[in-house]
Amino acid sequence: MNGVQTSYPVRWRGYPPSWDSWEHRAQLIADVLGLVEQYDETHPLRSKKGRRKTTSSNASTGIARCQSLRSWKRCAPSSRDQ
Repeated sequence: MNGVQTSYPVRWRGYPPSWDSWEHRAQLIADVLGLVEQYDETHPLRSKKGRRKTTSSNASTGIARCQSLRSWKRCAPSSRDQ
């Protein structure tokens, strides 16, 4: 993919929206492969023009879709969040 990494919007359970972050696909797959695959099925990849195809699930779920990442808990901001 020309050196571009896919990232996913994540809303951390138990934390306010200000903690929302974009996490790289490789890291998410290491911990929650099934949820990443489910997200990919409901959120089509970007077209050649660089825009996501609009779907009803994409429009209605947005970032909240990732709230089900139960196995991930964020205890403190990482250095990139400061």
